[in-house]
Amino acid sequence: MSRAAPPPAPVPLGLVAYRQRLRRRGPLVALVAPLVAAALAVAVWRFWPCSGSTCTVRAVVGWSLASLAVPTALIAGVPFNGGGARYALVVASSIALWLVIGLLAGRRATRVPAANWHDFRREYLWLAVPLWLGVIAGLGGFAIFVTRS
Repeated sequence: MSRAAPPPAPVPLGLVAYRQRLRRRGPLVALVAPLVAAALAVAVWRFWPCSGSTCTVRAVVGWSLASLAVPTALIAGVPFNGGGARYALVVASSIALWLVIGLLAGRRATRVPAANWHDFRREYLWLAVPLWLGVIAGLGGFAIFVTRS
């Protein structure tokens, strides 16, 4: 004889409040993945030993992670064109981009009446993965351009 599954726990403050919380916190949650990628890039640059050919691998891994965290850097020409103002613009525009992605993911996830963070995560990945694929394609095109010239 099988037992019936226990009823789901009630949603605190109701579904409407939960959906509003998802929409409000979604943009901030969207910043987590880029912050993790940026922290990994800094860790690679700081702690990966650099000797001979490992310097090239360290640079490729570090800049790839940094580009995933700050996707507007390639458009601005970073790392070849630097400067404090350019770096500030790149960071500000990337933060704005990730906040908009989080806002859109929150809006799309809450189209369903009983939305949860799993729905947000799914919508976030539908928006972030194509962005990351575009960044990887841009890095690949850039690598081909640099090696041929």
